[in-house]
Amino acid sequence: MDNMAVDAQGEQLRADILNAAATLFGEYGYRAVGVDAIAGEAEVAKRTLYRYFASKDELVLEYLGVEAVQILTWLEKSTENARTPLEKLKAFFFALAERTASPHCRGCPFQMALGEYPDTDHAVNRLARRHKEAIRTELEKWCTAAGFRDIVGTAHRLYLLMEGAWAYARLHGASPVQVPVGHRVAALNHAVILLLSGGLYAETLIATARPGARYRSYRPEGDEEEPVEPETLSLFGSAPPLPGADFSPPSTTKSG
Repeated sequence: MDNMAVDAQGEQLRADILNAAATLFGEYGYRAVGVDAIAGEAEVAKRTLYRYFASKDELVLEYLGVEAVQILTWLEKSTENARTPLEKLKAFFFALAERTASPHCRGCPFQMALGEYPDTDHAVNRLARRHKEAIRTELEKWCTAAGFRDIVGTAHRLYLLMEGAWAYARLHGASPVQVPVGHRVAALNHAVILLLSGGLYAETLIATARPGARYRSYRPEGDEEEPVEPETLSLFGSAPPLPGADFSPPSTTKSG
């Protein structure tokens, strides 16, 4: 057997082990899956697995590295035909809604990694946080380009919606009682439209506040209420909707 054949065989074994790990991690999580189970799923000896991955943590890191590239590529493709930054936001969340509404989706592997590896010094935790920050940064770029008044606040709220969609998929993706895909897609996009409407109408909300008015935030019973200045109320779902806003898929017509 020549060297090229040996290399190809090795690459195939490595891919088989990684694919087996991905299947088991997605189904059961990281901590619950042992090396024996991964080797069995890949149909290789445990010593063969250790030839390609020195430890299970190394295998987890490799899996997450591949997932990071795939998700960022998917994000780029899902928004590449959007004509404006606002359309990019809508396109991304429409794609996210469809992806997380699939019964085959088991949630976000990075969200799961952060839950199972809470030590911030652990390599898995650091990788997962870097990936999440990359997504948050992209949202902030789009919000900046779209001209929102509260860039960080709007991006943070969108980020929370994204995390909620992933969490819902993890909790209910394999449930025998499924909310129809169309309803789940519409629900997430409804929330996005309301949030974006609030961001775009922030100036109007502040301008129409009564001069000198002070609002009170909710406090648990027995605690003193803390006055809040109107400026902190720049994003509310009750803001008027975007003119002509609907929940249909965003336009994919390329600008030219």
